[in-house]
Amino acid sequence: MARLILLKSRGLISHTEFQTDPDPEIPFREADYALRIHRKFPRHDLLQNVIYLRKTNSPLVFIDFFETKRFRHEFNVMRLWEQPTEKFLKYPGLWPYAALTNTSDPIGTLQEVAHKIAQMDDLRQRSNLSAISAVMGALSLDKDEVKQILRRELMKESAIYQEWNKESRDDERRSIALKMLAEGMSLEVIAKITGYSIKQIQSL
Repeated sequence: MARLILLKSRGLISHTEFQTDPDPEIPFREADYALRIHRKFPRHDLLQNVIYLRKTNSPLVFIDFFETKRFRHEFNVMRLWEQPTEKFLKYPGLWPYAALTNTSDPIGTLQEVAHKIAQMDDLRQRSNLSAISAVMGALSLDKDEVKQILRRELMKESAIYQEWNKESRDDERRSIALKMLAEGMSLEVIAKITGYSIKQIQSL
């Protein structure tokens, strides 16, 4: 899983990629992005970051450059599990990532995050931060433990949680339809079971 954020200011482009697992294509991809961004914004400086979320011993997460015989491109790499937890507990925007940092007690860290979220006055902020914290926490912790710490009722109020939940249901429905197609079932039967139209099934 990778999430990409691109921010543009007057003289700087910030390009950050959140990566769940190692991917040997990342160095080339960063170089490719850099050239595309430079082509579009030649007068802007570029700050590129790859942030690895889930702890791993793979040597790939230490690679911070792409190189050929006559070309070299460098980018910043952050391994979240090496970062000091206290810095992530200072700012609400970083709270969801705190349990993935260099903490000896990720459960306790997530409980502290949940407590901080519960003190917030803005309900929408509370629900969104709870949802994001649950998704991030599940990368390293047991999902049932995460649910116990972050109240499910609060997350359900979050627009972010609802969107992720919808995407999950859509992916599951698509997977079922593809399996039924592979089994040679008729389009009419697949449409009746999945709720897809005949045209949608044909497009799969």
